Amino acid sequence: MPIQRAGETPPLVELPLRYVISDSNLPTPSPAITSLGPTPMQVPTFQRGIEWGRDEVSKLLNSTSSLYGTVILGSFPGQPQVLIDGLQRFAVTTALLDCLYDHVLQPNPTNLAAVPFFTRLKARTAYYHPLIAFNREALSKHKRLAIKNSFLRLLHEIEEYVSEELESARVKQFGELVERMFLDRQVAIDPYFNFQNPSQMAATFVNLNTAGIDLSTTDLLRSRIVDQATSVGWSDLDIAKMENRFSDTFDAPNARPQLRALGKAADEIVRDLHTVSFLFPNWTALSPNDVEEFLSFVEAASTIGPMNSSSGYFRELFQSSPAVFALTTLYYYRDAISTKSFPSFGGGSRNVDDSLHVILRAVYRRLIDGTVFRIGDMTKEILTSTQLYSPSQVAEILNTGNAGGPLATNPNPQWLSQRLREVGTSSARRVFNACLLPPRAMIGGTFNPLDFGKRTIQWSLDHLIPVSQVTANTVGESETETIVNLAPLMMQYNRSARATTCSTKLGNNGPYQGLLQSHPYLQWLVQTHYAAHSALPSDLDDPSKLVSQVTGSVGDERIEALAGILQDRL
Repeated sequence: MPIQRAGETPPLVELPLRYVISDSNLPTPSPAITSLGPTPMQVPTFQRGIEWGRDEVSKLLNSTSSLYGTVILGSFPGQPQVLIDGLQRFAVTTALLDCLYDHVLQPNPTNLAAVPFFTRLKARTAYYHPLIAFNREALSKHKRLAIKNSFLRLLHEIEEYVSEELESARVKQFGELVERMFLDRQVAIDPYFNFQNPSQMAATFVNLNTAGIDLSTTDLLRSRIVDQATSVGWSDLDIAKMENRFSDTFDAPNARPQLRALGKAADEIVRDLHTVSFLFPNWTALSPNDVEEFLSFVEAASTIGPMNSSSGYFRELFQSSPAVFALTTLYYYRDAISTKSFPSFGGGSRNVDDSLHVILRAVYRRLIDGTVFRIGDMTKEILTSTQLYSPSQVAEILNTGNAGGPLATNPNPQWLSQRLREVGTSSARRVFNACLLPPRAMIGGTFNPLDFGKRTIQWSLDHLIPVSQVTANTVGESETETIVNLAPLMMQYNRSARATTCSTKLGNNGPYQGLLQSHPYLQWLVQTHYAAHSALPSDLDDPSKLVSQVTGSVGDERIEALAGILQDRL
């Protein structure tokens, strides 16, 4: 049967009154609860926890919106509905009603002065307190500590908030806001039916931002590991530790795009029983140590690896694109668990610069070609093949379809010059670092790429003709944002260089004079390029001279110089 949906928009109060949390470790709801006719509902493993707190409750109460978003549920035959999106709202409304009960909603309320401000809410909800209390207990004692601990924190914050408001001079306004939120505002409840299994249901909503869902393939990967850990009998404590470790690893702020790409690629492997053993050979008897080994490798690759000055090749692969990082990390992890020899960027001692070198050359070619972000199918082919490809085979697969030619020879000169012309600020850093690669024949030779960043000792991209000196809508304006007008410059000189003409910067007293040994292109710019134009240095300050195939084009000279540097390196 095709997947179907049927939605409605009841008052928000209906959300906590319609559903009873269902799980194998929970007691059977009492007759007082079942007589209310609630619909059983599960909290799936891809739900990370409850992130809302006191501030979000206050925002809900003071919101001017008539509709509090969409709660999405899914179901497949013979199973309770699954709360795909809406855990935050369900938890908040459950906790708020539970905290209000003793004070103003029960038959013998403890705060008689505040009761008149909650009469409508009391009439609608008091009878449902057994259900509210059951769901509160289900969340407070949830077998997943990520849910349990976050709900207990939420409950504590709401208890304090409610007590403060009921004892304050704002109590009348607070009662009006609470009743308005629960009884006069609506929520869209959108159930989906006919899914075949939990994986199909979760995958349907991955990255479906239009529905307000912040669910990624990384969440699915964690969910699959949690499900497998549960099925093989891990303790609740071990599962909780693993979930926290997983979150700490994949939420690293310095590598979030890379880790999200890795999560997606890893999920492709883990969700297929034919390939899951490539990452977890012991999947059918998965242990905490198996997962810890994987997470430790990913953590090292995303934190230690990029900062390790001895891993210049891996640092550049990390910077090239999230997809490249994901492919490289998972490829070497798959190799490491079979050989028991872990690379240095993954926390081991094995030097793999020789193989990283050949892969990086292929990546650089794709980056110059503008197609580095189209390697998704290649990544899947490499990582899910029953044969573990050699690094050279990986590089050749990545290079497939690249008009630059085979990796064994110099890249096609026409292709290289044409593509370099199109390199902008987003890729120029990588191209300048490609100029520092050792020649192809020196496999795995010394490679110390420039470290681009905002600290004084790091490097930045300098606009040789400063942007402030370019007139809008004039010849050469668009070229000033391409590599023909860019060069690497140490950050300590960047501020003054923004207002300095190109001819001055390249001249005898300019900031580039002291950096000639740092980069071959800088050496050429000063010693050859500037020297050739020293008789008429104004050509270096003229944006129109950046345009290709014009008389005296400095842009063509720079492309030719870069192509010459890159020829035997790519």
